[in-house]
Amino acid sequence: METSVLARRMETSVLARRMETSVLAQMYVDEHPCVLNLDVDQLRLLIGGWRERFAETVELVRAMAVAMARTHLSAGHDVGMPQYLGRLSEAALIHRTYEAMTTALERCRSDPCVPSRRRAP
Repeated sequence: METSVLARRMETSVLARRMETSVLAQMYVDEHPCVLNLDVDQLRLLIGGWRERFAETVELVRAMAVAMARTHLSAGHDVGMPQYLGRLSEAALIHRTYEAMTTALERCRSDPCVPSRRRAP
């Protein structure tokens, strides 16, 4: 099998897996009111020139995702972050994002100026 054919099949497989995670996340959100479907792949598309400056865009999107998650979590709602992790570096990015969100949530919970909200059952 030609390398280019194999590469195209692999790219198609990865794309299909990414689409599956997005579809599953949307199905979950549709069944759970107030859950934020924080798909960073969709956020990236909102930034002009992301293809040409991919690495820079990843950092911008990460910061945006953390801010959005912080806002949503502090309001007492859940956040879903669908990701297909095809590389170890992608898993590390998600882990750093999770740590940043957890830290932000802990700060928010300990801030006396932020009203506490009870989650709906």
